[in-house]
Amino acid sequence: MSNVCLRLSGLDSNLNQGLDLNVDSDLAISSRGHRTISQAIASMGKYAPKPAARASAALDLILDGVYRSSWQEVAWEFSGLTYDGFPVEFAFSTADNTIRYTAEVSGPEIDSAERLEIAERKLELLIDVPVRKEISEILHKILLSGPLKFGAWIGGRHNSGGDRYKLYVEVPESDSSEHECLIRDMLGDVDLLPGRKPRLQMIGYEPSTSQLELYFSINGIEFWEIKRLLSLAGMKNQCSGFLSLIEEAYGHRAELALSQSRVGFSFSAKKGREDMVFSIFKPARSIFGSDKSIRKRVLELAELKGWDLKCYETHSLPVAEREGGDTRHGMVSFVIKPESQPALSIYLRPPEDLS
Repeated sequence: MSNVCLRLSGLDSNLNQGLDLNVDSDLAISSRGHRTISQAIASMGKYAPKPAARASAALDLILDGVYRSSWQEVAWEFSGLTYDGFPVEFAFSTADNTIRYTAEVSGPEIDSAERLEIAERKLELLIDVPVRKEISEILHKILLSGPLKFGAWIGGRHNSGGDRYKLYVEVPESDSSEHECLIRDMLGDVDLLPGRKPRLQMIGYEPSTSQLELYFSINGIEFWEIKRLLSLAGMKNQCSGFLSLIEEAYGHRAELALSQSRVGFSFSAKKGREDMVFSIFKPARSIFGSDKSIRKRVLELAELKGWDLKCYETHSLPVAEREGGDTRHGMVSFVIKPESQPALSIYLRPPEDLS
């Protein structure tokens, strides 16, 4: 824990060195967007002051290229992380009170193919454990196998136990023997869904645990297919509780809705299928509607199930009356681990005017 604090205490000085490989260190650090992020962190600090302080310092490092971007007119609206292009998104889970976020690693002027190298360099400053050489080589090969949209992101998790970071790498729309090998290593030489081939869109890698997460998308999914995927993850006996949570969130006809729209899902595990986690992802607005409706329904579920979402409740207050389909909320995910109750995570771009 002391090593973590020592590393984070030096982040401010690192900011003055121009961390991004293609960013001029002489460019002034822009305050645009910084106030929104600072207020968001402050709202979380009411419940977890020390983790919030470490999250703030880490985000200053990760977002260095955005703050110094020479394209400030688009630097705060270019990202694919959020609906309006803001380069940071927070997440809140019913499983715990960890501060979670995902962020861009450079400004919009940097080519997407260069962002993985930048992300790796920043991770070396954030954690003691580097990205394993063999994993880095595979990720670079996959990244360069086709056209890109975002390249790479960094995710952070901060709680009383310490800090964890995750590398997210885009998988281009092209065939790659490397990513096929990753799927086989995690799940075996099987078809995920008979007669259909979900597309691998992104790979997550956590250096400190060597945990890999494979993110897929597919046009529509039925409950029997979710049961098959859970069986592949070794959680066939937990299907009922997992599907019940999805049904409760939708309120009605969940299977019909899922079968007629694009769905994301992921498998996460360490080598040897240890600590397997399975998740289903959907845009929150496709389930609940406007920001107002999303917040209302999530908090209703929290009260019904006894979830502690006080941090989310405070953080989302500025969008409590926000109507319309242009939401600040992003995805909602349904998550299941072996021998655990299913959890829900809700993603939210930091709102303005937090008090």
